[in-house]
Amino acid sequence: MSLAKVYADGGFLDAKWDVLPDVMTPIRRSGLPIEIVVADVGAVPESLGRFDVVLAAHMLYHLDDIVAVVRALRQRVRPGGLFVATTNAAVGMRSMFELHLAAMRSLGLPVVDAPEPVKFFLENGADLLKKAFASVRLEKYDAGFTAPSADPVFAYYAATELYRAPMRDESLPIEARLRLAPTFVHLAQQAIDANGPLLVQKEMGAFFCTPQ
Repeated sequence: MSLAKVYADGGFLDAKWDVLPDVMTPIRRSGLPIEIVVADVGAVPESLGRFDVVLAAHMLYHLDDIVAVVRALRQRVRPGGLFVATTNAAVGMRSMFELHLAAMRSLGLPVVDAPEPVKFFLENGADLLKKAFASVRLEKYDAGFTAPSADPVFAYYAATELYRAPMRDESLPIEARLRLAPTFVHLAQQAIDANGPLLVQKEMGAFFCTPQ
C-alpha cells in the first residue's frame, strides 16, 4: 500500500520510522494502518520505496552530517513529492532562557549567556537544504505561548538541552543538579506573581522542499 493510496483512502500514512522504538508506542496503540520501521534516518531501508511526503520534524539539528542525511532522505521522495523539515529560529524563548540563567547562577552552577548550539535553524536551513533539493520554500509561524503559572514553562524547559545538559553532567554536584528543577519553578512562579502571565516567544518554521 503506497502513501498515495492511503491519502486517497482517508489521509493516513502507511509508514513511519524512528531509531527509538518507544517513540512509536502511541502510533502502535492508535490502531491506524501504519507500518512501523525502526531505522537510522541516514540509512532508511530502500525496501520502503518512495513517498509523497517525507517529514523531518525538529530532528535535523540533532545530526552530525545534516546534508548527507537530507540527501539520503531525498531518495525516499518520489517525483513530484515533498520533503518538509521543521525547526526553530537560532535565538528565541529569551524569557525562559533568562530564568535558566538565574536558576543556574543561584545554585552556583556554570552557565554561559549564549543560545543553544543548534546546527539547523531558520536562518541557515535553506542553504543546507538547497544542497539536496532544487526548490526550498520557508514558512514561518509563531509557536510561543503565554504561561499563567510556572508549570507549562517548566514542562517546556525540561525538554530542552538547557535543562538536560547540566542534569547529566556528572562533574557538577548532584545536590545542585537536583535543585535545578525546583529552583527554576520557584523563579518562574515568582516572576509571574510579580508581573503577570509570562510571555515565551518562539519563532518556528517549516521548509517545503522539492527535488525538481
